[in-house]
Amino acid sequence: MTSYKSQFSNSEAVFLICYAIIMLNTDLHRVNAGGCGYRRRKCMTCAQFVANLRHIEEADEAYLSNLYSSVLNNPIQMPVDTSEVPGMTINSKEDDPPTLCRDLAKAGKQVH
Repeated sequence: MTSYKSQFSNSEAVFLICYAIIMLNTDLHRVNAGGCGYRRRKCMTCAQFVANLRHIEEADEAYLSNLYSSVLNNPIQMPVDTSEVPGMTINSKEDDPPTLCRDLAKAGKQVH
């Protein structure tokens, strides 16, 4: 078994950063909120993300800024398996997730 040295002194710091990354991804990329930008809602800035996690000693500003840029440029997306739903295909990224959830529910699939 390989052992890795963590830059974090405790698991709580890791949990907080992971949770912050999930929330940031949701804020920056949620489809049903219209996205960020001109004439749209305001999304969290890098400075706000860094400020929210300033109490984690092991996570300096450069590290947190890098995380922000990574999530901004590489959205975390969950794969959707529609192979078990007859007649349902996903053709593009523009498919409406709420519609997909309703279709899965109608087909008797549990949506988490």
